[in-house]
Amino acid sequence: MRRLLFSLCLLFVTVLVYAQSPFVGNVATYHFNGTAANGVKIKTNMPFTNGLQIQQQKEHEAVLHRLKDLEAEMKQIKAANK
Repeated sequence: MRRLLFSLCLLFVTVLVYAQSPFVGNVATYHFNGTAANGVKIKTNMPFTNGLQIQQQKEHEAVLHRLKDLEAEMKQIKAANK
């Protein structure tokens, strides 16, 4: 019985090691040869925008929205006065 249990455990460990061996080699190879020193550059088509530019853009959009509201109010006042 012990011999059968030992054989099954050995078979299980062998299958487990064999199943993981293709991945271990790829990970180890990338770790030693594929890691960039300063990170990896991600190419995008979006221009760089810092936080100040984003805030100014939001403020500009808010002013334009308020201006459109004022123009609509002026049209309503002119229509009421006619």
